[in-house]
Amino acid sequence: MTPKSLFQRGLPLFILVTMALFQPVPVRGETTPPPPLEVSQGIDQKIHNLSKLQDAMDSLTREIVEAQNEMSTPGGRGREQLLTARITQLNGKLFDLEQNFNDLSSEISFNSMDKSQDLDFDWGRELKDILRPLVRELQRATSRPREIEKHRSDIEGYDQQLELINRAMGRISKLMKASTCPPKLKERLNQTLSTWENRQNELETLKNISRLQLDKISRESETLSETIRKVPRIFFKSHGSNLLLAMVSFMFVAFILFRLHGLIRKISPFHKKGQSFYVRVFDLGYGLFSTFICFSVLLGVLYFFSDWVLLSLILFFMIGLIWTSKETLPRVWNQGRLILNLGPVREGELVVYNGIPYIVQSINIYTLIYNPFIPSGRIRLPIADLLNLRSRPVDPNEPWFPTKINDWVLLDNDNPARVLSQTPETVIIEMIGGARISYTTPNYISSAPVNLSSGFRIKILFGLDYGLQAIITEKVPGIMKSSIESELFKGGFREQITFIRVAFKQAASSSLDIEIAVDFDGASARDYVMIKRLIQKACVETCNSENWVIPFNQLTVHMENNKHS
Repeated sequence: MTPKSLFQRGLPLFILVTMALFQPVPVRGETTPPPPLEVSQGIDQKIHNLSKLQDAMDSLTREIVEAQNEMSTPGGRGREQLLTARITQLNGKLFDLEQNFNDLSSEISFNSMDKSQDLDFDWGRELKDILRPLVRELQRATSRPREIEKHRSDIEGYDQQLELINRAMGRISKLMKASTCPPKLKERLNQTLSTWENRQNELETLKNISRLQLDKISRESETLSETIRKVPRIFFKSHGSNLLLAMVSFMFVAFILFRLHGLIRKISPFHKKGQSFYVRVFDLGYGLFSTFICFSVLLGVLYFFSDWVLLSLILFFMIGLIWTSKETLPRVWNQGRLILNLGPVREGELVVYNGIPYIVQSINIYTLIYNPFIPSGRIRLPIADLLNLRSRPVDPNEPWFPTKINDWVLLDNDNPARVLSQTPETVIIEMIGGARISYTTPNYISSAPVNLSSGFRIKILFGLDYGLQAIITEKVPGIMKSSIESELFKGGFREQITFIRVAFKQAASSSLDIEIAVDFDGASARDYVMIKRLIQKACVETCNSENWVIPFNQLTVHMENNKHS
C-alpha cells in the first residue's frame, strides 16, 4: 500500500477519532437531555411570541373549520378533492405551529423524546445501529455550526417571504382604496387581506424564534482560549479516560508478557542450546499469542466501560487491517520463514548489503549484521529489508574489506595514503602532508585500492644504449643490483627489503631494457614514492660512474647515394 493511499484511508478515520475523543458523551446508559431554550428578552417577550403564535393557530383552526363547513354545503359539491387537499395542508401547518408552540413554551422538543424503534431484525438496520454511536458523535461535534447555518437560512427565507407578503398586501390595499371597487369585492378583498395578515404574523413569529435561537447560540460561543482550557476536562471526562485506561492496560499486559518471555528464554534448557527450529517456532507463536492477548485486553476494557464509540473505531480499524492483509499475506509469510531461519537469508552466513559483505548475527523483527573489519559495521535492519537479499556460507579466507584502519593504500593518483576511518557509509583517507579525502564506501571499494600495508613490489624498466650490447645480459645487471642495494641500504630500508632482482628484459627499438623488481614489507609503505626515486637515482649514478649512455627515442634516416651515368 502506498503512502498516498494510506493517507487517503487514514485521514477520515483520524478526523472522526479526534471529534469523538473531544466530545463529552455519556457512558453506561446515561442520557443527556437537550439544553433548555433560554430567551434573552425574558418572560414578557416569550409571552408576546406565544400570543402571536396562538393567534396564528386560531386563524388556521378557523380556516380548517370553514373549509370543512364549505365541503358540506351545496357550494362544495364537485370541489371535494380540492377542499380535502386544502384541509390537509392547513392541518400540516397547524401541526407545525403546535410543535413550535410546545417547544417555545416548554423549552423541550417532543422530537428529542421519540425513541420508538422497529423490532424486526434487519441487516441494514443492525449495521446502522453499530455505526450510530460514531455518527452521533460526528453530528454532535458539528451540531453548533449546522444549527447556526440552519437558523440563518430560515431567517433569510422568512425575510424573502415577508417581502412578498408585503407586496401582496400593498397591492390588495391599493385595490380596496380604488374608487371603482364595489363594496362586495372590497369585502372579499378584505378577507384575502386578513389571510395574508395571518400569514405575515405567522412568519414574523417564526422569524423571531429563529433569531432568538441564533442569538442564544452566538452568546454561548466560547473563545479559543476557553475551548483549550476545557479540552483536558472534556477529554478525561469520557472517551479520553477510557482510552487512557485501555492503553495503560494494553501496555501493562504487554510488559508482563515480554518479561515472561525473557524469563522463559533465561531458564528454558531448549533456549540455552541455541536458536533451533523448535525454539524459533515457540518464539514466533508466543509473539502472536501475546499480540492477541494485548488487543483482547484493550477491547475488553472499552467493552467494560461501554464506550461503544472507541470500541467501534478500534473494531473497524482491526477489520480494515484484516481486509488489507490479503495483499500483504505473502510478504508476512516470507518474513515468518526468515524468523524461522528457513528463508533465503540465514544466521551465521554471509550476505552482501550495499556492496559490503556482512555476517548475519541474528534474525528477528530487527536483524543484526556486522562486518569484522569495520569498527562501526554493526547494522540493525528491519526484517522486510532481508526479503530481497541472499546469503551463502562463509569461507574461512573471506575478504571482509579491502583495508583496515591505519593501512596505507595506493589509489589512482599513484600516491600512498593512510586510512583514517571506515564505516558502512564513508571511508576517509589521509594523504602525505595531511590532506584528507572522503569516499562513499561503495565508490571506495569500486576504485580497487592497492593495500601497501601487506607488502608491495616496485618495478622499474630502465633503458641503456645499444653500445652495451656485449655486457647487457650479465655484467650490467650485477653492477646495477649492487648499486641499488647500496642506495636503499643508505636510505634505511635494509630490513624492509624482502626480494630484489635486476635482469635484462628486452631489446627495444632504441634501447636495451633491464627490469628492476624490489619487494618490501608493509612497514615501508609510507615511503613508497621515495623508494621509487632512490632506485631511479641509483640507476642514473651507476650510468654516470660507468660511462654508460642513457638513450632517448630517436629517428635514424639512411640516405643512399645513386650514381647516374
